[in-house]
Amino acid sequence: MRPLALVLLLAAAGCTPSGDAPGAPAAAVDSIQVRTVRDDSTGIELPRVTLAGRSDVEARVNAVLDSVAAEMRCDPEIVRPGAEESSYTSNSEVRLAAHDMLSVSIHSSYSCGGPYPTNDYNQSVTFDLRTGEVVPFEALFRDYAGDRAVITGVLQTTLAPEAAGENPDCAETVTTEALAGTTFAYALAETGLIVQPEFPHVIEACAAEVTIPYASLRASARDGGVLARVADAQGAAE
Repeated sequence: MRPLALVLLLAAAGCTPSGDAPGAPAAAVDSIQVRTVRDDSTGIELPRVTLAGRSDVEARVNAVLDSVAAEMRCDPEIVRPGAEESSYTSNSEVRLAAHDMLSVSIHSSYSCGGPYPTNDYNQSVTFDLRTGEVVPFEALFRDYAGDRAVITGVLQTTLAPEAAGENPDCAETVTTEALAGTTFAYALAETGLIVQPEFPHVIEACAAEVTIPYASLRASARDGGVLARVADAQGAAE
């Protein structure tokens, strides 16, 4: 049976707990409890966390996830009259819930009346569960501005072959120079840093998603940050 307080909290936020069966307990992953919740206004399902003894962090993380889920729909004010029926679908997966962090991979596709549909919108989000804050890609590193050439060089060695394998024209797009001016969506997993460049629509076919070994980036990681913690944990286990 779900705790009554949690059910009431989710209902007040416009969310409904969901799972394999009514009353299913939260799944425990490395002391972090994770359950799937459906947003009542959008129908989108995203995870939420329960963190024993850290109610402030728990509330901060879940408030962000509530907001993300509530925004995952077409804005009726910008859908053009007479346009084809709008649609918004999304898939999410908890890639890491360990080492005091939560990383959720979120990929969406939608058609909201514009000239072209969006086939892959990467909305992945990672939280530092020591603070409850969202960790931007740049904050993974000690000095992203200073080390950017090194970091994007590491990414390019994996991204370029993957993108060119799908489309030979991408070889001229996924260069170190091009990536130096690009933002990235990412998720953390036990296997490595899952990263995808955020290219404009005209070259989105070149935005391959790849997994980078943590050892390749550990030297540039922010001390004590989420990237350093998972890289060190993985290294200790090997």
